[in-house]
Amino acid sequence: MIGVRTDGEKGLIALTDGYRESTPVMGRVAAGCETPWDAGAGGLAMGDGALGFWAAVKDVFPQTKAQRCCFHKLANVLAA
Repeated sequence: MIGVRTDGEKGLIALTDGYRESTPVMGRVAAGCETPWDAGAGGLAMGDGALGFWAAVKDVFPQTKAQRCCFHKLANVLAA
């Protein structure tokens, strides 16, 4: 999982092994994050269409808003 700070600097938030992007695997990744989210500050999660990621974010960080990656959304629209 990669994060972007407000100054634009990117950094590694979490890394783990697992089978695909399932909810249990992504839940372990999200639960191990050391970010302002841990304090319940909320934030924004952005990702592709991996349903396991969205379910894990909703479970671990219920105050966090979700946004679909613009590139992936556009690619899906153009492919249809």
